[in-house]
Amino acid sequence: MATAPSGGVEPLLSTLAADAAATTPAPAATAEADSETAPPPEKEPRLSAAAKCQVPDCPSDLQEQSRYNRRYRICDDHRKMLSVDMNGSQLRFCQQCARLQPVDKFKGDRKSCQTSLELHNKRHGTQ
Repeated sequence: MATAPSGGVEPLLSTLAADAAATTPAPAATAEADSETAPPPEKEPRLSAAAKCQVPDCPSDLQEQSRYNRRYRICDDHRKMLSVDMNGSQLRFCQQCARLQPVDKFKGDRKSCQTSLELHNKRHGTQ
């Protein structure tokens, strides 16, 4: 069993309390550290009041469409079409890439382009 120093228990306790106070950060410093590591608040997606389909001359108002359609700026009709004429090019919406791509990048009537299908097959080890 340890014995108390010659000065008694009180000097030992006051020394321990002083050491603890020196190593403990001030409450304001702790609050600053917590705010630096806290994740930023969730942001709502910004949509203009006149969110429109990216296909030229499309009259669809995306505010009335699904969240998916608003996110990728394409109406339901154009998303499902096998080809869309845009600036003289025939394009189709790829459901994997979520972009309009040239029709020749698709096989048959598929809705996913060959590039995304090849990446999928490579990840899953299928041919």
